[in-house]
Amino acid sequence: MELAVNAENSAALRFYRRHEFVEVGRIPGGVLDNDREIDDVIMVRRLDR
Repeated sequence: MELAVNAENSAALRFYRRHEFVEVGRIPGGVLDNDREIDDVIMVRRLDR
């Protein structure tokens, strides 16, 4: 399973890490908030088979 989350959303990052998601990359400036560019953090979690 994969997702992208705003790099400044520390609560969401903590939540996903607690649920075994790991960061695998970033999209620099992937989120545009008004005139600010914020990185998108790409995270993945391996699903049980």
